[in-house]
Amino acid sequence: MTAPISAKIAGTKSRVIIPIAVLDKRVLSGWWVTDSAGSPLAVISQDRSRTLVQDMLVSFLAQFGIILSTNSAVQKRLLSFINNSEAIAAVAPNALLNAYPQLHDVNPEALFIKDFIQLLSRSWVVLVEVPEDVLGRRIIINYGYDLPSNEVRRPSIWSSTDNDVYSLDVPDPGFSRSLHLQVLVPPELTIFEMSLEHGSASGEVNRAISSAARLGPIAHVQNMNFIPRFAKAAVEFRLRPARGGISAFTRWSLFFSWALIFFSLSIWIGPTEYYLNDDWKSSISSSVILVAPAIFMSWIARAPEPGVLATALVRLRRINILLALSMLTMAGALSVAWSPVIWAVLWVLSYMLGGFALAIWLAEHSARKPRKFSTSTNG
Repeated sequence: MTAPISAKIAGTKSRVIIPIAVLDKRVLSGWWVTDSAGSPLAVISQDRSRTLVQDMLVSFLAQFGIILSTNSAVQKRLLSFINNSEAIAAVAPNALLNAYPQLHDVNPEALFIKDFIQLLSRSWVVLVEVPEDVLGRRIIINYGYDLPSNEVRRPSIWSSTDNDVYSLDVPDPGFSRSLHLQVLVPPELTIFEMSLEHGSASGEVNRAISSAARLGPIAHVQNMNFIPRFAKAAVEFRLRPARGGISAFTRWSLFFSWALIFFSLSIWIGPTEYYLNDDWKSSISSSVILVAPAIFMSWIARAPEPGVLATALVRLRRINILLALSMLTMAGALSVAWSPVIWAVLWVLSYMLGGFALAIWLAEHSARKPRKFSTSTNG
């Protein structure tokens, strides 16, 4: 990042304070800040950073023509929504917004100030101390934290609704001249659409500022457009199973299963004498042969993966379960010389299971279509 001279705030001896990130108010875990050499940097304490952020907002308001009262009690009431800590819940800035009607104007400057106020009420600004001589030079500051583990709701396997759209917040898109984002997913999945969206503090998307479409487990998007320093953005991307692996296995399983279904149907609609022939009805060798692929399909259908991977592959695994049941039903029909009624019921059941598997595959195919990302929310 390049620290502007205007960001200079006096710190301890030969050091200055600069903002490096605007993060949502939530408890962080695994939080760290270092310089390019890996040495830790001091993060400003909660009380002092709150005072600095309040002073920053007061300065913005003064530039807009709003001079806050110098009375400390009044200022405390108007600016009580600024709690510069990740452990404190967001507070609505109603007192400040109600006190100054000019903040509700529709001109661009008023909208920017109002959006900035809303951002400060929902976020906290990370301030760090750096050596004074870095100002005006290009430096790198690294920071990171553990992303929360969100439970992903599994979709209905019969629905063609997307179950593959994910959104990750970009908390500080305006803190660098160009923004580079890279999303890495397990090799069993591919990213086939990705979009970077600039949003307001309230979460409404202002514009899609960059997009990428690429098949693969890694996707990269770059933005060179202007983003306000205190703004929000999100990267939204879609996943689908890779063409190899379980996806390819499922396609071949469908082909194999439906080849057997069409073969048995051709016998069924053929001469009744051949269909009810005892040699055909009690083919133990054919029954044993069908059990092997059924066991293999059921093994493939197991779902040991957690989270995103299990969600993306849920339909493919259900397809393999239904095809395994279809094969086992065929094997059961061929194992014994059943009566004509039971014989017909077993084959119809096998066809129904195969039909359900094909229906889920069609739903999966329908869901994996490129589409334009939503313009109403950034997730």
